[in-house]
Amino acid sequence: MELFAVVCIATSHYVAFSKCGNGPDAPWCFFDSMADRKGEQHGYNIPEMQPCPELGQGLREEWDHSVLNSPVGRESVPELVKRLFSDAYLCLYQSTDVMMYR
Repeated sequence: MELFAVVCIATSHYVAFSKCGNGPDAPWCFFDSMADRKGEQHGYNIPEMQPCPELGQGLREEWDHSVLNSPVGRESVPELVKRLFSDAYLCLYQSTDVMMYR
C-alpha cells in the first residue's frame, strides 16, 4: 500500500497533502482552499496550491529516526511537515498491485 493523500483539519479548516505521481520519490503538493480571503461577509475564499518537496523525505522511516534521535532534529522539521504530523485526519492509500489504471 502506498500513501497518496492526507486530509488534515485544524479548527474547522481542512487542508490536503497530495502525491503528484507514483513511487517513493514522487513530489507532494499542499492544497489550502481557504489560504486567503477577498471581502468580508459576502466575500470568497482564494485557494492556494504549493509544492511541498520536503514531505517525501519526511515520510521516510530513516528520516523519522534521525529527527527523533537528534537534539535539534524537531526544530529543523519544516512547518508543512509539522502540520501533516500534527493535524492528519484522513490518510488515503492505494495498492499499485491492483490498480486498474496506471
